[in-house]
Amino acid sequence: MREGIERRGGFTLIELMIVVAIIAILSAIAMPSYLDYVRKGKRADARALLQSASIAQEKYRLSNPSYASTTAAISTACATATAGCACPSEQGNYCLAAPTAVSGSTYTLTANATSTSQLADTGCTAITYTVTGTVITYGPSNTCWGK
Repeated sequence: MREGIERRGGFTLIELMIVVAIIAILSAIAMPSYLDYVRKGKRADARALLQSASIAQEKYRLSNPSYASTTAAISTACATATAGCACPSEQGNYCLAAPTAVSGSTYTLTANATSTSQLADTGCTAITYTVTGTVITYGPSNTCWGK
């Protein structure tokens, strides 16, 4: 060092920009994986809603000649109704549609995504649970059901 000039510790602007660039690259790689993980986690909300509705359907069937064809008849499976959804899931990510293909031995329940993050969940925006006699079918794929 030269006489009279004092060197201060710290980072140069180049070093700081390198660190910022590394953080940006890591974030760009990690963020999509994280968002996918969150979407998969929220699917559990739909599965819980469909399984509760299925139990409510079975209870309804004990006293009636066929399964329920309205969500009002199986409303014990629903959280508090919200604007636009008579039968929402516990965390509000999905809404139960009216049961379809209803008879004395079959029905299909569908949970439709309502939250913005779940609407971006390609392929799993409508998760179904179909009972045909003693056979249960999960849709649209086992991936949506975590299988």
